[in-house]
Amino acid sequence: MALSDGEQRRLDEIAAGLTLEDPTFAQRITHAGLRRPRIVVALAVFVMGMVALVLGLVLTDASLIFGLVILGLGLTAMAGGVILALRERRRR
Repeated sequence: MALSDGEQRRLDEIAAGLTLEDPTFAQRITHAGLRRPRIVVALAVFVMGMVALVLGLVLTDASLIFGLVILGLGLTAMAGGVILALRERRRR
């Protein structure tokens, strides 16, 4: 649902006042300030992929098919983490 002109104007006034009053806080709550957690998510996905990769290698001794599936999922997660990190880096 779109804001009315009056609501949008009031929201812009609040944002401008906040930027003047506390620029550091205003920077953290903008879209640019929210990008850092995306890098953390990309790193977490990559680490989980590494754990799955090692787990898949260990499980290959017990069950070849199950181990290879886990190994493939780990590689996919690692690639996904790298892609997320590269996309975020390109945005800056």
